[in-house]
Amino acid sequence: MRENYEEDWTMISKLMKIYSPQHFDLKVCTYELYKHCSALIATRCFGWGLPSTIVAPIADSFNHHSKAYTMVDIVNKRLHLL
Repeated sequence: MRENYEEDWTMISKLMKIYSPQHFDLKVCTYELYKHCSALIATRCFGWGLPSTIVAPIADSFNHHSKAYTMVDIVNKRLHLL
């Protein structure tokens, strides 16, 4: 996995240099930040294949226990029957 990170970072850092400072602050966009963000996304994937797989990094912010005191209620009228 480390080799993949390093290989990807080589390509990404070249692109960021082309588009900085307009889109990227190279002082902030570091290899360490890239590894952290990549790990966050790669380790928060739920499902067993398309089309039922979802990347949900926010899921790590909540307790998955059914009696948890933490609760998220998202209401989207297009997704609920009246």
